[in-house]
Amino acid sequence: MFKLLSSAILAILPLEVLAASAVSPVIDVPEAVGTFVSYNGYGDFLSSSALATSQDFSFEGELFAELSLNFDLADPYASAGGFFDLSNDGKTVLEGMLSSLAPQTNMLLLMFTEVGGELASLFGDTLVMELSFLDALGDDPLAALTEGTSYDINYLVEGSVQPAPVPLPAGGLLLLSGLGLLALRQRFKQTA
Repeated sequence: MFKLLSSAILAILPLEVLAASAVSPVIDVPEAVGTFVSYNGYGDFLSSSALATSQDFSFEGELFAELSLNFDLADPYASAGGFFDLSNDGKTVLEGMLSSLAPQTNMLLLMFTEVGGELASLFGDTLVMELSFLDALGDDPLAALTEGTSYDINYLVEGSVQPAPVPLPAGGLLLLSGLGLLALRQRFKQTA
């Protein structure tokens, strides 16, 4: 009985290596240029044809990202609209509509909903973007933008899909250990 129990325990131990948690997929746009233009109190910040790379998911071919933000200059964070688009060979594979925008020092935090495209199931119903300005724009990047100026930026996009919980193999090990101890106890009772 003890040999059988030992074999079962040893068979479970390698599973611990397989219990690593899954990682959410990420789109990385390491180098891009965004241009700011304004007209009649409204501003647009546009970035197109930026080469993107995939992290934690595989994709054949080149990915290109496009970002468009538009806002009222008097209250840019409350009035912001726009979209994010990821394409391959001219076909949109992931897209989302801007639902919120918040400033941080030299960066913007953006949230996109109405997610669509063939990669949407990997990312879930919300995309979260961290857009960094390589220029020092301070705590309110949109207010610091200058008409007709291009800015070097980079950004990461992550989905809202949470990895499925992975059962802990240690739980199985604990259960088998307990059963083994009960079997040993029963065996010692019989011999005594």
